Amino acid sequence: MVLEKEGESVTTAEHQPAQAHPMVLPITVVSLIDLGRLQRELAAVEVFLEQAAARAAGQSLSLPRLTHNLDATAQANRLNLLVDTDRQKLADFLQKVRDKAPVMHISFASDPSAAFLQKIVSWFRTTIHPLVILQVGLQPTIAAGCVLRTSNKYFDLSLRRHFAANRKLLVEKIGENRSLVETPPPKLTPVQPEAPAEKEYVFVKPTVTAEQPAAPAATGSGGADGQ
Repeated sequence: MVLEKEGESVTTAEHQPAQAHPMVLPITVVSLIDLGRLQRELAAVEVFLEQAAARAAGQSLSLPRLTHNLDATAQANRLNLLVDTDRQKLADFLQKVRDKAPVMHISFASDPSAAFLQKIVSWFRTTIHPLVILQVGLQPTIAAGCVLRTSNKYFDLSLRRHFAANRKLLVEKIGENRSLVETPPPKLTPVQPEAPAEKEYVFVKPTVTAEQPAAPAATGSGGADGQ
């Protein structure tokens, strides 16, 4: 609705064209590989619906099974895959993401879990760009942490770089404890049990004593003679 006021045209708010809802990617779509799977699956749905329209009534046709990622993408963007215009809109969006979305290459020392990658993707799409795509690689030599590379930036957030940046401090700490590292533990010598001491036997020669003669006993006759 347009109102004329002193030579100026004014469009009322209720008749302004509604802004298009920005299309998004679910956090389960992380890499270009995931994006390619979505495109192939959407193309399979397109072929199925074309064949279904050309087949005569009564003929069976197996419906391709939709993956969680395609179903989540359609729901997040309020699209009905049975509608031709919605399928075309989703196909154009996925191709646009492949051609123009920012891609970040991130490397870890070991394979990260899917839940961990989804947290990283969620942070990037909230903070950096809503359509960030990750390319995940492996670099076991970084020990821990990660290495992040974009089209014009490089960020080394690894444990290897942290040790290299603090090499002087690390050498000093090792030097302070060198005595503990280099001094071998005392060697333990097994103790042999002592042999029991030999007993000494002392032989004592028995002493033989001569028997003394017994004293004669006093008699009564002698006393009588004296009287």
